Amino acid sequence: MKVGLVHNWPGAKNSEFDIIVRIREILASWKIDSEMIDPLGNILDKNTNRTSKQVEELDLVLNLHYTNPKYLSALSYVVNWNPLAYIIDDPNTQLPIPLKQLNYYVNCIRSHDRILSASSELVDAYAQSARMNRVDAVLAEKQLYLHTTIAKQNYKAVEERPGDSLKVFYIGVNWEKVSQKEETKERHQGLFEILDQSKQFDFYGIKKLYGVELWQGISSYQGELPFDGGKSIIEKSAECGITLVLSSEQHKKSELVSTRIFQACKAGAIIISDRNPFIEKQFGDAVYYFDDQGGPDEVANNILEQVTLIQSKPKLAFQRAKEAQSIFLKNFSLENELQKICHQAKVDLQAIEHNKQKISSNKVSIIFYVRTLDESIYQQFVGNINRQLHTNIHITIVATQSVNEVISLYLQANPIKAAVAYKIINNELPLGDVISRFDTSNSAYTLFYSAGFVWDDNHVLTLLSQAEISCADVTCAPLFIEYSTQKQGLDLMDFFIKGTENQQSTLSIKHLQKLDMANYPLGNLLIANSVLELALQAKEKIVLAQFDLMSVFIMLLFADKQKPLAFASTYHFSSLLPVDNPSLTTIDFDEYQHSLDNGWLNKQRDRNALCAFMQHIPLTICVTELDPLLLAWTDEQDKNETDINQSINKKTIKALIKNSSIASPVENTPLVNHLILLKTTMKARLRSSYRLLRS
Repeated sequence: MKVGLVHNWPGAKNSEFDIIVRIREILASWKIDSEMIDPLGNILDKNTNRTSKQVEELDLVLNLHYTNPKYLSALSYVVNWNPLAYIIDDPNTQLPIPLKQLNYYVNCIRSHDRILSASSELVDAYAQSARMNRVDAVLAEKQLYLHTTIAKQNYKAVEERPGDSLKVFYIGVNWEKVSQKEETKERHQGLFEILDQSKQFDFYGIKKLYGVELWQGISSYQGELPFDGGKSIIEKSAECGITLVLSSEQHKKSELVSTRIFQACKAGAIIISDRNPFIEKQFGDAVYYFDDQGGPDEVANNILEQVTLIQSKPKLAFQRAKEAQSIFLKNFSLENELQKICHQAKVDLQAIEHNKQKISSNKVSIIFYVRTLDESIYQQFVGNINRQLHTNIHITIVATQSVNEVISLYLQANPIKAAVAYKIINNELPLGDVISRFDTSNSAYTLFYSAGFVWDDNHVLTLLSQAEISCADVTCAPLFIEYSTQKQGLDLMDFFIKGTENQQSTLSIKHLQKLDMANYPLGNLLIANSVLELALQAKEKIVLAQFDLMSVFIMLLFADKQKPLAFASTYHFSSLLPVDNPSLTTIDFDEYQHSLDNGWLNKQRDRNALCAFMQHIPLTICVTELDPLLLAWTDEQDKNETDINQSINKKTIKALIKNSSIASPVENTPLVNHLILLKTTMKARLRSSYRLLRS
């Protein structure tokens, strides 16, 4: 097995990096290969800087931060050890984060194959809620744990010594020096200065952050310790004999801890801690506790009282240290947790392979409707098809005769792999005409290929697996946006994924598309052929032949009218749209926007036809382009009325909403609210809360 360990901050050394070092040492002792990588799969060197190499053939990816989606195709586990407040609130203002940002985080949680618990019922419940509608019958449910812990190997046995030889060890970031604003005062404001006066402490930690001297004025500050997997911390903790463990209010509320408690246990140190519920629950009376609810003077006195108590009764204190160490060795060692994770990964990989073989006989028809002579489109198409792990595919390339001649020559020189069958047909008419004549007997599912997108190698396989598991009529995969030119990462999300010291990745969270209709290219929809059959039975099927790309959504409407469709979503990284324009901060994606030939005209024609055909039919609409238009309409309060009315009549939209035949959506399907402009939801969307509901 080969494991990828994701470090979100290339160029930076922090606690996550320290944990990666510890994990890699254990895996190496088990003869398991591992690589430290960034979220995009770029290999990092020992100093955490990006190299020019891209990781290959990983079996398991361990993501150590909640801001990562399942970007790589390997089996993906993500830790769940961050306090809930970090996920749902801004860490500086403590105010709720924007809904789109939260949407992204939730989609990240959904995307991974497993969540690794850190024993927080609150945070685990949140993750389970986010994944409640994620159907996955391939991997059996199993709770795995990964705490912010440390290896038990080479632990220091507790050695008793006189009380007057003991000092208190503390390591951390003195955040109060960074927070200058009153509203962002840190939890330990002024505490370290008071403790420093006692001469009972040795303080360690990063000396400078963001150009600020973090320990200025604290005489007991001993300097930085190397990021060596915790070895130096263990040495200093054991040398002092007592370790002070402090928790943020966010950690205490979520019943989570940092690695400090485990490091102290390994060092055989006596532990003084605030009343963190996790520590109280797991370690009980093996730890000395102090009350941290007062001001800095009061809290400092409470800590010093415990120090005096320990120094006066060292024998009792070291007995407690032995108990704490025993609990750590038995329940929380990193080796034990990693062993269970690796074992489960092997089981999961076998299950995935079994499922792959199980569905290998399911044929997927891919229709490539192309109208361009651009050779780069063909190159990307062949690359996307050839990298697919599911090979039971039949391709129909639909183009004009002149385009087909060029494609034929290209495919002769750059063949599609032998396992994939294809044919080329001439058709001068819109895509809807192809659909209206489509033979559904040759396959179980159909996918309409979208040019311009890079597919993950699991794209078809994951869509097909989800469709089979969910018995879904339409299965949807998310879309990611990649920018070639980077904006400086100033906000929190950009910082997380781009890293520091200008080590930006090519993937900006700000530009990642969310799971809604406006963001689905046709190639991200796997449609059961039973849906096509339903549509072709509808009396309105003749309408299909009048539409170009929009015919797919019109077809879904007709099918839904015959029998309400069931939708399912995958949450894995599926396809990527490269975009060169960095000024686009949001994209309401529609297939026409990136069309190379008369895209706007095609858009106009389809919209005009839709309005003309549908305005008196009591049928809901599924038009991706309506969303950005309605958004502009509501947000700008009709400032753009002239532009809007060039292609869509406002009265027509209102009439369509009024005459909607479906009363309620299929719950919890991200596609449905955009496929079907329901009476109830659309009335709400046209109010001031449109943005929120859309997100």
